[in-house]
Amino acid sequence: LSKRCPCGFTADGRPVALQLVGRPRGEAALLAHAARLERLLGVADRVPMDPRSPEGRRPRSIGGPDMP
Repeated sequence: LSKRCPCGFTADGRPVALQLVGRPRGEAALLAHAARLERLLGVADRVPMDPRSPEGRRPRSIGGPDMP
């Protein structure tokens, strides 16, 4: 089993992902680790472009100048 996890965004707003691979019959553990990683990185609720924004505003990038 494998799971793709969003990790952040490039400077121009493109998504970056990490693929996690679990043990056979290890779905629960793999999904729990993936959810925790998404929460720790703060990307669980973010999308590459905000479809609700008329300007198509992109989220801040990881490692960019606007990072706290």
